[in-house]
Formats: sequence, C-alpha cells, structure tokens
Amino acid sequence: MNIYKYIAFEKITPDIPRVWGEGATEIEAKLQCEIALREKLLFKLKGGCTAGAINTNLYIIKKDKPKITWLPVRRKNKKTGKLSDTVELMKVIK
Repeated sequence: MNIYKYIAFEKITPDIPRVWGEGATEIEAKLQCEIALREKLLFKLKGGCTAGAINTNLYIIKKDKPKITWLPVRRKNKKTGKLSDTVELMKVIK
C-alpha cells in the first residue's frame, strides 16, 4: 500500500518543513497537510500572533519526495539453501 505525504513550507524558509500530512491517496495527504497547517495557525493565533502573521498564503504545500533507503540483504544459495557470506544492498522506497 502506498502512503503519500505532503509538506507545508514557509515561503521565506523553504528548506524547513513546518507541517505535513499523510494519506492513502494524494488528495487525502494534501488535505491532511492543509488541516495540520490550519491547526498550527490557530495555535499561533491563540498564542497572540497578529492575523497578518498567520496567513495561509505565506506557506507552500507540495508533495514530498519519496525516501530511498538501502537495506543489507543476505541471499540464499539455490543449491545448498545456506545464506551467502556476502551482503547485498536492496533499494527500498518509502
């Protein structure tokens, strides 16, 4: 099953994600991200921020790039059924 992820960034600091949303579909993930962003802005408003500083137009929401990791794997020898002495790397996309 695929898990999609969207991330919201401030326009002035686009390298730092502020909130994210995950879902089974892209639209669900994007909506979860929008909900998380609005909850964050409501929290800032309750904390005393002015209305101009909590505008959703100050943020960018975009799809997150998939994370690629490499896992060590030991293969079985087809003839003997024993694990090989060498370790291979298997690519896993999350």
